[in-house]
Amino acid sequence: MVLDSFSGLPDRDILMGRLRQLVDSGDGSSPVPVLLLAVDRVQDIAAQYGVSAAQQLNGQLAARLLRVIQGEGNVFYWALGRFLVVLSAAADVTHARRDGEAIRAQLCGTYVVETQFKRVEVHFGLAMYDGTETEIEPLLARATEDLEARRGR
Repeated sequence: MVLDSFSGLPDRDILMGRLRQLVDSGDGSSPVPVLLLAVDRVQDIAAQYGVSAAQQLNGQLAARLLRVIQGEGNVFYWALGRFLVVLSAAADVTHARRDGEAIRAQLCGTYVVETQFKRVEVHFGLAMYDGTETEIEPLLARATEDLEARRGR
């Protein structure tokens, strides 16, 4: 298993295999919800304190996310300040959005960066994986589009 060295989470190379596994193990008619979680201020923290401080924040976020999700198998590192969460238990889009909001609310908060307390907000976008795509990019593009639309509200 390939793990990101800073978050300790599986990276994007493992994500497609996990999605295919979930679709194959189900009845094939239910798409799998995928959340893209985006943390604000990570790039600002990297610019102000350095990349190592942003990576430290990323590690704190990953640890909290794993506690919220209650299992490593469905959380994936995407990029600095971005995580993907496969919601295998969500039955439909409505439940997935509700779960996404609950996850988002538990990740927002104050974190220690260097010797400073920094408040971060977390936003999410949702995309459904139905098993037809062989690459992650279209799924990520849909989740990013949803994230931007939700931020614009």
